[in-house]
Amino acid sequence: MTSQRWRKVITSAPAAGIETIQIIGGEPTMRPGFLTLADHVVGTGLKLQVYTNLYRVTDALWAPGTVTSACVSCPGSCPCRQRPHQLAG
Repeated sequence: MTSQRWRKVITSAPAAGIETIQIIGGEPTMRPGFLTLADHVVGTGLKLQVYTNLYRVTDALWAPGTVTSACVSCPGSCPCRQRPHQLAG
């Protein structure tokens, strides 16, 4: 789906009673325009959940108020498995 279409869906979500948008599938941070869509979700007043393996997470994604919940998938060899406290901080 195009980013423009996603923006329309996100904009109409609150009227449908939707409070949270989950972005999942493959690695969502790889999608062109991901941050723009994430900003739109938050700007619409919705909560944003991102399921990521941290492959391409930038400081902009973790800016206060951007992501309200994150689920991290770490493969067995990922250093995040040894330091989960750093993810939670």
